[in-house]
Amino acid sequence: FDVREYQRKYGMQPHESTVCALEAGQLVPVYFANVQYNSIFYRKALSMAGLRNLILCGREIFAELKAQLFASDPSKYTGAGGLNRMKRMTGNMVDLDTVVLRCNDPTTLETINKMNKAKGNRVYANVQEFAHSRQAAEMAVAAALPLLEGFVKEFGLTKAQQKTRRVQTSQVDAGKIPVAHDNSSRGKWPLWQYINAGVNTMHVNVPNMADIIGALLRAPFAALRAYLRCKDLPEELARFYEDGISDSCFNGKWKALEEFNAGLDKQGSITQILADLQAKHQSVFTAQFFDADDRKHTKEIREMVRLAACLSGRDKSGRTRPITQADVQAWVNDPAVEI
Repeated sequence: FDVREYQRKYGMQPHESTVCALEAGQLVPVYFANVQYNSIFYRKALSMAGLRNLILCGREIFAELKAQLFASDPSKYTGAGGLNRMKRMTGNMVDLDTVVLRCNDPTTLETINKMNKAKGNRVYANVQEFAHSRQAAEMAVAAALPLLEGFVKEFGLTKAQQKTRRVQTSQVDAGKIPVAHDNSSRGKWPLWQYINAGVNTMHVNVPNMADIIGALLRAPFAALRAYLRCKDLPEELARFYEDGISDSCFNGKWKALEEFNAGLDKQGSITQILADLQAKHQSVFTAQFFDADDRKHTKEIREMVRLAACLSGRDKSGRTRPITQADVQAWVNDPAVEI
């Protein structure tokens, strides 16, 4: 980890240099994800320290969260365990609820307005108007109910347990969605609306279990795997710290690492080589070129075979071999194909 390079790139406060002295198993200072409170360097360095500690205590934290049925209400975790342990050992936490609607997202508003306009229904002037609409509430309820039902079924919860865990579908009402303004209100209801500076989202009180498993159990090893694949390649190592290490919550860290490793997996593959090859020769593969081609893509296949002559790539079995005409034809027919 080139400390000086990242200090130069992102800036650093004098007191932040102490992060580099943290050792495995030591407590990690608390930081706020994606917030311009400390430097990016500091938050990324703390993110790596937290990921390293999860190798030591991730399974224990996961077991403690499971014992509380992954409750997102911080008050459910008394003493040193669960979310409290995670905050101490990683400096941050994992989100144990699921966002079912981002009301403040302009793209969401644009999509809703297009649909509504086509049907002759109400068009919203801004995201705030949409966020307080009956339509937003009904959309959130429609998304939340199957998630609540699935959680109850997966964990075999009794009526009493559903009430304690606050996942009763009977308490979900589009006309009465509770509002929270800070994280202390998390997990108090089966469904709630979170409104804070620039944020207006609908949350259901169950986690995405794939994300939780990824964040606590897989992310630290995914980070190690990515680092080992990049450590001898300066450009790739810089990209690992830039794109692979996120200063978000641990759900976001897992997603960033998953995506980064997936990108590494594609590098050198026949599919990726063909995609890069066509992108490199956009002057050849113009709109006019494709318009003049036939339905069997004869011209495209012929030109790609010519460009790929003498090139080799990794196939899905892991074997590196010359790229064939059959490979090109399969890729042209379906660019997402695994060859």
